[in-house]
Amino acid sequence: PRHMKPSSTDNEFETPEDLFYDIVSRVTSLGESPPELDPFTNGSNSKCIHHLTIKDDVYNNDLLLPGDKVPTGIWSNHPHTLHKESIELMHHQHKKFGFTITMIIPSNCRRTKYWHEFIEPFRVGGDPVFKDTKNHIYNWPIKGSIRFLQDGKPSKDSSRNSYEVLVWMKKKKS
Repeated sequence: PRHMKPSSTDNEFETPEDLFYDIVSRVTSLGESPPELDPFTNGSNSKCIHHLTIKDDVYNNDLLLPGDKVPTGIWSNHPHTLHKESIELMHHQHKKFGFTITMIIPSNCRRTKYWHEFIEPFRVGGDPVFKDTKNHIYNWPIKGSIRFLQDGKPSKDSSRNSYEVLVWMKKKKS
Protein backbone atom coordinates (compact mmCIF):
# COMPACT_ATOMS: atom_id res chain seq x y z
CA PRO A 1 0.00 0.00 0.00
CA ARG A 2 1.05 3.56 -0.70
CA HIS A 3 0.48 4.68 2.89
CA MET A 4 2.14 2.48 5.48
CA LYS A 5 0.50 4.16 8.48
CA PRO A 6 -3.10 5.46 8.55
CA SER A 7 -3.05 9.23 8.65
CA SER A 8 -5.90 9.24 11.16
CA THR A 9 -3.65 7.83 13.91
CA ASP A 10 -0.55 9.97 13.41
CA ASN A 11 -0.52 13.20 15.43
CA GLU A 12 3.01 14.38 14.72
CA PHE A 13 2.53 16.06 11.34
CA GLU A 14 3.68 19.65 10.87
CA THR A 15 2.35 22.00 8.20
CA PRO A 16 4.96 22.86 5.56
CA GLU A 17 6.15 26.49 5.78
CA ASP A 18 5.16 27.42 2.22
CA LEU A 19 1.59 26.22 2.82
CA PHE A 20 1.43 27.96 6.20
CA TYR A 21 2.56 31.30 4.75
CA ASP A 22 0.20 30.95 1.76
CA ILE A 23 -2.72 30.39 4.14
CA VAL A 24 -1.68 33.26 6.43
CA SER A 25 -1.40 35.57 3.41
CA ARG A 26 -4.93 34.66 2.32
CA VAL A 27 -6.27 35.11 5.85
CA THR A 28 -4.71 38.57 6.22
CA SER A 29 -6.06 39.55 2.78
CA LEU A 30 -9.51 39.03 4.33
CA GLY A 31 -8.60 41.66 6.94
CA GLU A 32 -8.08 39.03 9.62
CA SER A 33 -5.24 38.84 12.14
CA PRO A 34 -2.28 36.59 11.42
CA PRO A 35 -1.76 33.83 13.98
CA GLU A 36 0.51 34.62 16.90
CA LEU A 37 -0.29 31.54 19.03
CA ASP A 38 0.02 27.88 18.07
CA PRO A 39 -1.61 25.75 20.79
CA PHE A 40 -0.76 22.35 19.31
CA THR A 41 3.01 22.01 19.00
CA ASN A 42 5.60 19.68 20.39
CA GLY A 43 7.57 22.80 21.30
CA SER A 44 10.01 22.79 18.41
CA ASN A 45 7.71 22.93 15.39
CA SER A 46 5.65 26.07 16.01
CA LYS A 47 5.07 28.48 13.15
CA CYS A 48 4.01 31.26 15.54
CA ILE A 49 5.73 33.64 17.96
CA HIS A 50 4.04 31.90 20.91
CA HIS A 51 3.10 28.27 21.35
CA LEU A 52 1.54 25.82 23.76
CA THR A 53 2.13 22.08 24.04
CA ILE A 54 0.15 19.12 25.32
CA LYS A 55 1.73 19.80 28.74
CA ASP A 56 -0.22 23.08 28.81
CA ASP A 57 -3.51 21.11 28.86
CA VAL A 58 -4.95 23.16 26.00
CA TYR A 59 -8.24 21.26 25.93
CA ASN A 60 -9.02 22.31 29.51
CA ASN A 61 -7.62 25.86 29.55
CA ASP A 62 -8.09 29.09 27.66
CA LEU A 63 -5.72 29.68 24.74
CA LEU A 64 -3.90 32.72 26.02
CA LEU A 65 -0.50 34.34 25.60
CA PRO A 66 1.96 34.80 28.47
CA GLY A 67 0.51 37.07 31.15
CA ASP A 68 -2.99 35.85 30.24
CA LYS A 69 -3.07 38.24 27.29
CA VAL A 70 -5.70 37.42 24.65
CA PRO A 71 -4.08 36.69 21.26
CA THR A 72 -5.30 38.35 18.09
CA GLY A 73 -4.90 35.16 16.06
CA ILE A 74 -4.55 31.39 16.58
CA TRP A 75 -3.07 28.73 14.25
CA SER A 76 -4.62 25.29 14.75
CA ASN A 77 -2.78 22.34 13.29
CA HIS A 78 -4.29 20.12 15.94
CA PRO A 79 -3.75 16.39 16.60
CA HIS A 80 -5.25 14.37 13.77
CA THR A 81 -7.10 12.08 16.19
CA LEU A 82 -8.83 15.00 17.92
CA HIS A 83 -10.78 16.82 15.19
CA LYS A 84 -14.05 16.95 17.14
CA GLU A 85 -12.41 18.11 20.37
CA SER A 86 -10.33 20.70 18.53
CA ILE A 87 -13.24 22.18 16.56
CA GLU A 88 -15.34 22.32 19.72
CA LEU A 89 -12.44 24.03 21.56
CA MET A 90 -12.01 26.58 18.75
CA HIS A 91 -15.77 27.25 18.69
CA HIS A 92 -15.83 27.97 22.44
CA GLN A 93 -12.60 30.01 22.44
CA HIS A 94 -13.86 32.13 19.53
CA LYS A 95 -17.19 32.64 21.27
CA LYS A 96 -15.40 33.71 24.46
CA PHE A 97 -12.56 35.85 23.03
CA GLY A 98 -13.45 36.65 19.42
CA PHE A 99 -9.94 36.24 17.99
CA THR A 100 -9.17 35.05 14.46
CA ILE A 101 -8.64 31.29 14.28
CA THR A 102 -7.07 29.56 11.29
CA MET A 103 -7.32 25.78 11.07
CA ILE A 104 -6.62 23.14 8.47
CA ILE A 105 -8.81 20.06 8.53
CA PRO A 106 -9.54 17.07 6.30
CA SER A 107 -12.47 17.85 4.00
CA ASN A 108 -14.20 14.61 4.93
CA CYS A 109 -14.91 16.11 8.37
CA ARG A 110 -17.79 17.95 6.65
CA ARG A 111 -20.00 14.90 7.03
CA THR A 112 -19.63 14.68 10.80
CA LYS A 113 -22.07 15.74 13.50
CA TYR A 114 -19.53 18.15 15.00
CA TRP A 115 -19.15 19.95 11.64
CA HIS A 116 -22.92 20.45 11.53
CA GLU A 117 -22.98 21.69 15.11
CA PHE A 118 -19.92 23.95 15.27
CA ILE A 119 -19.12 24.95 11.66
CA GLU A 120 -22.06 24.76 9.25
CA PRO A 121 -24.46 27.10 11.10
CA PHE A 122 -21.76 29.82 11.09
CA ARG A 123 -20.15 29.21 7.70
CA VAL A 124 -20.29 31.99 5.12
CA GLY A 125 -22.19 30.54 2.15
CA GLY A 126 -23.33 27.57 4.22
CA ASP A 127 -26.62 25.70 4.36
CA PRO A 128 -29.50 28.15 3.68
CA VAL A 129 -31.41 26.73 6.63
CA PHE A 130 -29.07 28.87 8.79
CA LYS A 131 -29.69 32.08 6.82
CA ASP A 132 -30.65 33.96 9.98
CA THR A 133 -27.45 33.00 11.84
CA LYS A 134 -24.55 35.45 11.90
CA ASN A 135 -21.89 33.85 9.72
CA HIS A 136 -18.27 34.22 10.80
CA ILE A 137 -16.42 31.19 9.39
CA TYR A 138 -14.80 31.23 5.95
CA ASN A 139 -13.53 28.04 4.37
CA TRP A 140 -11.81 27.04 1.15
CA PRO A 141 -10.15 23.89 -0.17
CA ILE A 142 -6.40 23.44 -0.28
CA LYS A 143 -5.38 22.57 -3.82
CA GLY A 144 -3.71 19.17 -4.16
CA SER A 145 -2.41 16.91 -1.44
CA ILE A 146 -0.12 18.00 1.37
CA ARG A 147 3.27 16.54 2.15
CA PHE A 148 3.31 17.24 5.87
CA LEU A 149 6.58 17.39 7.77
CA GLN A 150 7.72 14.82 10.31
CA ASP A 151 10.66 15.73 12.50
CA GLY A 152 11.18 18.80 10.31
CA LYS A 153 11.48 16.82 7.06
CA PRO A 154 8.90 16.04 4.37
CA SER A 155 6.99 12.86 5.27
CA LYS A 156 7.41 9.78 3.12
CA ASP A 157 3.86 10.02 1.80
CA SER A 158 1.61 12.89 0.85
CA SER A 159 -1.79 13.22 2.52
CA ARG A 160 -4.44 10.88 1.30
CA ASN A 161 -7.20 13.23 2.43
CA SER A 162 -8.10 16.48 0.79
CA TYR A 163 -7.86 19.39 3.22
CA GLU A 164 -9.46 22.74 3.66
CA VAL A 165 -8.86 25.91 5.58
CA LEU A 166 -11.32 27.17 8.18
CA VAL A 167 -11.11 30.76 9.42
CA TRP A 168 -13.15 32.01 12.35
CA MET A 169 -13.23 35.75 11.68
CA LYS A 170 -12.50 38.05 14.58
CA LYS A 171 -15.51 39.59 16.21
CA LYS A 172 -15.82 43.23 15.22
CA LYS A 173 -16.13 45.67 18.09
CA SER A 174 -19.41 47.52 18.00
